Amino acid sequence: MTAVSQAMGLQANQAICKYLQRAERYEKRVLEDKDPEDLHQMRVALRRLRTVMQVFAGGIQLPKAANDRRVAQVSRC
Repeated sequence: MTAVSQAMGLQANQAICKYLQRAERYEKRVLEDKDPEDLHQMRVALRRLRTVMQVFAGGIQLPKAANDRRVAQVSRC
């Protein structure tokens, strides 16, 4: 593995973790259903997560369960 691919893998990992954590941060508040802004922010984080997954798709291997369609499915729920 080259230094460039390692660096890109690290960037992908950091971005995926960032947006997944951001979406998870809103989960409890979304389930309480008190402020529509929480749902909006969770959906924004999930959209960004999907974008990161698409951008880095050619350079990283994610588990089968971690795919764009599943993230989109969660977003729609």
